[in-house]
Amino acid sequence: MRNVLFKKGLVIGIIILFLGLSIISSNASFVLKENFNPIENNATYKISQFIQRDMDYNEHLIYNPDLDYDSRFLLKERIKHYLRDSFGYEEVDSFYQKIISADMITNENYSPHDPIYIYSDEDFTYANGVTGGNGTENDPFIIEGWEINTTEEAIHIEYTAAYFLIDNCLLQGASYGINFRAIAVGSVFDCIISSNYFGIYISSSTNITLRNNTLYDNDYNMYIYGSEINQYHHDIDTSNTVNGKPVYYLINEHDIVIDENYNIGFLGLISCLDILVTDVTISDSYHAVLLVDSNNITISTSSFLDSQYGIYLRKSPNNTIIGCNLVNAGIRFWESPNTVMRETSISGNQCFGVVGYSLYDYYQGIDTTNTVNGKPMYYLVEEQEYVFSESNVGFLALVNCNNMVVENVKISDNEDGMLIAGTKAVIKNCETSNNDIGLSIFGDCDLEISNFKTFNNLVGCEPFYSSNIDILNCNFGGFIGCIQIDDSHNITIKDCVFSDSWDDGVTLINSYNNEISNNKFLIVNQPGIIVEDGSWGNTISHNIIQSGNIGICISESHNNTIFKNKIHDVKIYGIWVSNSVDNNISRNNIYDISGDEISSGIKVYESERCKINYNNIYNNLCGLFAVRCNVNATYNWWGSRTGPSGIGPGDGDSIEVVGATVLYEPWLKNPVFKSKQLNYGYLGWFIRLIERFPLLERLFKLI
Repeated sequence: MRNVLFKKGLVIGIIILFLGLSIISSNASFVLKENFNPIENNATYKISQFIQRDMDYNEHLIYNPDLDYDSRFLLKERIKHYLRDSFGYEEVDSFYQKIISADMITNENYSPHDPIYIYSDEDFTYANGVTGGNGTENDPFIIEGWEINTTEEAIHIEYTAAYFLIDNCLLQGASYGINFRAIAVGSVFDCIISSNYFGIYISSSTNITLRNNTLYDNDYNMYIYGSEINQYHHDIDTSNTVNGKPVYYLINEHDIVIDENYNIGFLGLISCLDILVTDVTISDSYHAVLLVDSNNITISTSSFLDSQYGIYLRKSPNNTIIGCNLVNAGIRFWESPNTVMRETSISGNQCFGVVGYSLYDYYQGIDTTNTVNGKPMYYLVEEQEYVFSESNVGFLALVNCNNMVVENVKISDNEDGMLIAGTKAVIKNCETSNNDIGLSIFGDCDLEISNFKTFNNLVGCEPFYSSNIDILNCNFGGFIGCIQIDDSHNITIKDCVFSDSWDDGVTLINSYNNEISNNKFLIVNQPGIIVEDGSWGNTISHNIIQSGNIGICISESHNNTIFKNKIHDVKIYGIWVSNSVDNNISRNNIYDISGDEISSGIKVYESERCKINYNNIYNNLCGLFAVRCNVNATYNWWGSRTGPSGIGPGDGDSIEVVGATVLYEPWLKNPVFKSKQLNYGYLGWFIRLIERFPLLERLFKLI
């Protein structure tokens, strides 16, 4: 009798194991799809028959709500080992993969629900899918039993402090199955999350508990991010699976070996020490291996597949990577210096990058035994007086080098194409393409970059906490932006062409004393130049900006000078100044801006002490549009000797205001020419001749 009961228990355990169930309400009804037909080998067929046999007989036992979590877990482990002993490790795991890939599981009693969006504790309501609880530790809000099939986010929760539990939900087809942002505490139990872009996405959150969740066939099954170490301290155990393999999320562990016997779906090592990871294969998560605040970790002879990052180090110095193979999976070191990497191959288009906030963060021990897309990596630290002109380069970094020359180098299909940190160098005639960042620059440098070409990168060039850089005669393109300058100063961008971009040309973020001059911007959709987030003392002069939606955008910045630029044929605003003070706009030609019903040559929005003087502003839908501010717009030519229209008395470009005061008198009766006002007394005959003949007037207008 005991043997019979044990066999029945095995059947129950097998069903629980392979169907990914742990806590199932008594009214659920999971079945095997009738059209599921396992084939290919005898072992998988036997396993399928073992599950199917006596299913109807045991159905009333399967849904026993009194079986506690620990009992279920132990039963699953016993069944797992029994199956592997009987049929073999690979066959059992292969069968599980067949189950999930064939979409074998259905649930006839989930209730359909619209996507759930919760932005604060007040949003835990019945309308948002809450089925019970009051948000306390002993009685959390419950979101239970829903089937959400959407192309949007299935469940999105952010900025909450209340306790909540997402239980027994089926989430499919979404951009995010579950998206947590800035959560203080929360739990997810017994959910099936499949066919989403992100399965479970946890960002800047704490105290997240995951139990018995089944994730499969998501582009990226697991994503965990935090700016602080405590935002990685979550309670995630091996009852959670990724594509049928358990999740290992270890905190404060040390002196252990993790090998192929672990059969890992996702590996997180948080605040760990002295661990060897060897001979494992992990795939299909944003991070296959996530190291945070961990030291002396060795990852060897392992494979990482189809993940944004196969190996991701965050605030984890002094680690070793040796003999690994990454396919369609990259490596990133973020504030993680002194990593030794040997004999590791990385392939795909998201291969390798280093991020840090001090020069020390960029010190790594990487040699040419490592490859990117079959090409050797060159990671040069403290080299001097060296000419680098290799033709076969997978990745190039210069860290704290002196008097270097880099020439005729081409790099593609990487996270960072070329990385320069704290280096004095001349870089010329180089090319980067199809990288996240074509040229990444960090720190106080002495760089001259000339005849550099970037295209099809997300960002062409990104100076980050950088200074003393001359970028000359270059050609930049990028999907997100051509050049993005963050927290940097004393950078000159001159005589360059910006094109083939769906976003900004040059963006200055919290940067100062930079010069952008004599460049040509042929941007497709976005602004040619953006100055934002506290940038000051920058000079933008002698540029030609044609196309895009805005020529120059100044936002939340001060004391910048926009001087002698030609801006025309952009769609919305020639120059837009927003929430900024003390900016000077002078001697620019701004014309033919009329591609939208709100178009204007210049728009000033809630920005004080903006000086707009000695500009030619003409042939625009509106010359100047000012909102809730005071503007000095004297001594401009508005396209007519009679002055501006709108609030002005003339028939030139209009000045429109909403709660603003614009000082526009005196205006110029003639256009500004070669930095001087054409004087009607000295050249009156010439001006009168031009005005009498429209063709001549058009020909001699300053453009």
